[in-house]
Amino acid sequence: MITVEKIKDLLMKYPNGLKAEEIASKLGISVIYLKPFLYSDECKDIFVRDENLVWSLKDKSQMIKSKNKMPKKQPEKPKEHWFLSKFKNKDAAKRCSSDDFNNLADWSCGKSPSGKPIKKIKTKCGNVIECDSNSEIRILEYLERSGVVSAIGGQALIIDYPTYFTSHNKYSPDIVILTNDNRIGIIEVKPAIAMSYHLNIEKYNALQKYCEENGFMFMMVDPDSDYITFEELKNKSVPDSIKKIFAPMEEAVSIGTIDLFHFDKKDVDRWYKPVKNDFERSDFDLLLHSHIIQKGWFNTFDRGFNFYNRPVKLDCDHNVIDYR
Repeated sequence: MITVEKIKDLLMKYPNGLKAEEIASKLGISVIYLKPFLYSDECKDIFVRDENLVWSLKDKSQMIKSKNKMPKKQPEKPKEHWFLSKFKNKDAAKRCSSDDFNNLADWSCGKSPSGKPIKKIKTKCGNVIECDSNSEIRILEYLERSGVVSAIGGQALIIDYPTYFTSHNKYSPDIVILTNDNRIGIIEVKPAIAMSYHLNIEKYNALQKYCEENGFMFMMVDPDSDYITFEELKNKSVPDSIKKIFAPMEEAVSIGTIDLFHFDKKDVDRWYKPVKNDFERSDFDLLLHSHIIQKGWFNTFDRGFNFYNRPVKLDCDHNVIDYR
C-alpha cells in the first residue's frame, strides 16, 4: 500500500530527490500506481517535482533535520607544538603583525648583557643575537629548525623590574619570537637551579606583568633540564619527607623564637644524606627549589642555595644588614 509516510521516509534519505521510477523501485511498487498518487491532493503540499522530473520533499528543513540526526565528525584540532604549549598566557595572546614585532625593539643586533658573548647567532630573518650561554644557543638553533616561528630576535627589548631593595632595574629577555600564527612569545633562559634566585623571580614577575598587559606569551625555561619551565618547577609536588625538613624552622618563626632562618648548600648536603636512597641528588635539589619558590623564600645565590625565609639585604661580606 502506498502511503505519504513511506515516500517521505524514503526521500529523507535522498536530499537530492529521486525520479518516480526510482521511488517505485525502492518501495517495490508499480510506477503506474505511484504517479497518480504523487499528483494527488494528499501529496501536493509534501512533495515537489522539478524540471528534471525529480521528486523531493517540499519542506527542505525536514531533510536537513534528518541529515543532522547523525552528527558530522568534526575535524581534529591540530596538535599544538610541544614547545609552544609551554608558554603562559597563550589563550590571551593577541595576533600581531611582523611590523608589531619589529617595532618592539631594534632586533638587528641584540647585545649580550655580560658584554662577553660566547657566540653570535644570525637568525634566518637577519637579526643578530649575542648569546651568553650554550642553553640560549640550543633554544635558538632549535627554534630556527622547528618551522613554528617566522621571526626571532633577542637581547634588545627592555623591561623594567623592581626588586625588594631597589626600585628601578632593567633587563633584556634572551629570546623573542613571532610564531607562524602571529603571536609574540618572550623567552627567558635560565638553569632550573637558578630559577629560585630572587632576582630571577623578580624578572619573571615583571615579564609576566609586561606580557599580560601587552597580550604576549612568556616563559622561563631550562633546555638542559628537559625544558622544564618556571611554572612546572613551581608546581612540582613536594614530598612530605622534604617539607618536614623545614618544619622546626618554620615553627620557630611562627612562635616568635626567631625572626629569620637561613640555610645554604652545606645544610642541603647534610639533609640529602638520610634520603639519598629515595632521590637522585639532582631531583632532590629541584624539589627543594620548587618548595622554596612555593614558600616565597629569598635566595641570594644565583645558582644554588643560600636562602632566607624572608627578603634580606647583605653587605659586601654577605652579612645581613636589613630584612623585611
